[in-house]
Amino acid sequence: MQIKLSGCENIHDEPVMLLSLNCPHLLELDLTNCNQITNKAIQSVFERCTQLRELRLAYCLNLTDEAFTKTMPLFFDQLRILDLTACTLITDQSLLRVVQCAPKLRNLVLAKCSFVTDEGVNYITRLGKHLHYLHLGHCSRITDHSITNLARHCTRLRYLDLACCTQLTDAAVFELSHLPKLRRIGLVKCANITDSAIHALIDHHVVSHTLERVHLSYCGNLTIAAVLELVNFCYRLTHLSLTGVPAFLRPDLQRFCRPPPKEFTPHQRQVFCVFSGKGVKELRQYLNNLVIGTVHTRITNGDDADIEIVPQGVEAEEIGSDDLDAEGTGSGGEGDGERDDGDQNNDNHTSTVMISHAGDDDAHDDALYMRGI
Repeated sequence: MQIKLSGCENIHDEPVMLLSLNCPHLLELDLTNCNQITNKAIQSVFERCTQLRELRLAYCLNLTDEAFTKTMPLFFDQLRILDLTACTLITDQSLLRVVQCAPKLRNLVLAKCSFVTDEGVNYITRLGKHLHYLHLGHCSRITDHSITNLARHCTRLRYLDLACCTQLTDAAVFELSHLPKLRRIGLVKCANITDSAIHALIDHHVVSHTLERVHLSYCGNLTIAAVLELVNFCYRLTHLSLTGVPAFLRPDLQRFCRPPPKEFTPHQRQVFCVFSGKGVKELRQYLNNLVIGTVHTRITNGDDADIEIVPQGVEAEEIGSDDLDAEGTGSGGEGDGERDDGDQNNDNHTSTVMISHAGDDDAHDDALYMRGI
């Protein structure tokens, strides 16, 4: 049984407690944005709905650690999806209890849980091979140390979002580049990231077969040369966000971007730079043509200086807006399409549903980061 009460802002503890009492075999419960509920309601759910596989509590702002530490059953290993987005009072202690009680948790969302630290991420690493999807956006207290630990223990991660984790450096990406199943990595506003991180991804040939979506918006140190290496190396890449990266704020490159959302301000439109689907292929082809042309010119002139990619006349290879992929979702991407040994039949479904529910609408994500949300 599935019950979705997302956005029912007038729901309070008593209805949720009655629900748990009368629906003990509940499998999925969505209480997103039910911001009047408290620990009391969630404790009732844990006590009575012992078969839950999916629990969404995003923006339930009143929840504290007690919702988990006091009543979460010790054996809750059927839980596969837990969304705690913006549960801002949650700390590492909740994560310790969660991984102890739900050791086969597959998808975990902790975006905007600002009290989560390296200690909490180290608890998460105990999930090991079971963890496929982890969102740590805006968890600004975490550092390279815990991400290194995460990469070494949770080796089946497909989706990892570290947006606005501002303490992370290239060292974290070095470790993440070893993940053999990584499909999507989010590093938006990780301002310490440099070309060295891109080179780390390229040096480990495993990601060339897996990486499909890369989010590097506002990583201002990146250069065109490094990004060109990335798009050449990762042949499955269908989405690349570079909004706010100075090197890409050029008309000859932005013409390959998907259109910005209609609600964007003029400034947001000016810095918007997201390549999706056909746009990634066109960017790759255009930059490679620039390099070939530059090399030919240098050889002809006997110039041995380092090659610098410079803008060329747009009229040389004009591409109309009608040719661009307006949706930009590309092919493949959001579901796993495979099942690990010993998993139940619908475990893949839970991974796919989480990504779909999280709304991996990347232009929308860029909009949120541009507004500082």
